[in-house]
Amino acid sequence: MIIVPLLMFPVLGAIMSFSVHTAQEKAATATTLILNNDAGGNYSDLFISFVKTSLKVYVVTIRHQSKLWLRPCFQGTTQLTSWKFHKGSPQT
Repeated sequence: MIIVPLLMFPVLGAIMSFSVHTAQEKAATATTLILNNDAGGNYSDLFISFVKTSLKVYVVTIRHQSKLWLRPCFQGTTQLTSWKFHKGSPQT
């Protein structure tokens, strides 16, 4: 009875350690895109400066007069590869 936990716990601990380490490596190389619709707002500037301390961040400021929008680009039918900016209305 005692032998099974002595074997299982170290194996489960090693698996969890590996998965957490892998997730931390992927999170360190993640890139975040922030669309700032509140240009010049105190809270948006505070949030963006907070996020920039820990992640790679690209900030795009959108003004209400502009017709700039994002279109997802897919490889095949399901895998999202990137986002591209387009001008005009989303229906075009």
